[in-house]
Amino acid sequence: MNLTKEHNHKIVITIILAIIVITAFTVYFAFDPVADGKFFPKCPVWLLTGLSCPSCGNQRAFHALLNGEFSQAVRFNYFLLFGIPFFALLIIAILFRRKLPRLYGFMCSRYGAYIYLTFYIIWFILRNILHI
Repeated sequence: MNLTKEHNHKIVITIILAIIVITAFTVYFAFDPVADGKFFPKCPVWLLTGLSCPSCGNQRAFHALLNGEFSQAVRFNYFLLFGIPFFALLIIAILFRRKLPRLYGFMCSRYGAYIYLTFYIIWFILRNILHI
């Protein structure tokens, strides 16, 4: 594949991803997963086990965030208090990888993934023990 075809391929993929992201944001902004529940997917973990997975409430939280209701979003899933800063830091690390190589190296390493996964599992256990 020559450089022009490769470059065009990357542009097409970027456009497709942008369309998907914009569509998802628009849907979650306009439609409330609580009020329009039949339209949105249900959590398979909850359906199969009755347990709240670490991500349960994220669709409702995303809708609340897009509508400027941060405290309501956090009530839907308290893990956002860890997840949002973690992913913001990850995005910063990726965007500024040349200026912040140590941050990029850590956030994109297995250790960064282990930290996220550890907190994810702890949240899964706590939210089901405490019923939150």
